[in-house]
Amino acid sequence: MKNMKKKLFAYLMAAVMMALPILNVSAAELTEPPAHEEIEIIFPENTVFSARQRELITNTLMGKDTPTPILSFCWLVGHSYVYDTAQRVTHKARTVSPRCLQETYRVTTCKNCNYCSEELTESRYIFCC
Repeated sequence: MKNMKKKLFAYLMAAVMMALPILNVSAAELTEPPAHEEIEIIFPENTVFSARQRELITNTLMGKDTPTPILSFCWLVGHSYVYDTAQRVTHKARTVSPRCLQETYRVTTCKNCNYCSEELTESRYIFCC
């Protein structure tokens, strides 16, 4: 009886050890970012942002360096804020469907300087690619 318990335990341990690499590979496929990620910034058709502000927002949402601040008197008289939304779509963000990540941001910029802040308001996966 004791010998049978040892064999059963050994078989169970062997089965568990064989299943662990399979589970590990499956989890890696779901979380591993693909090599070819494309990011697209989308503004509403009737956006209130100027071309300079859209460029600043695009660089900010894509994680690029922002240009050096424009010399202004915002520190003295305060910012002149402009609010609107922008969407960042990361194409092929994951390997399973839906693949593309759509994030909606509430963006605040200043008309007179390079101030820009964004607040993530919605994030969801969409069927795109």
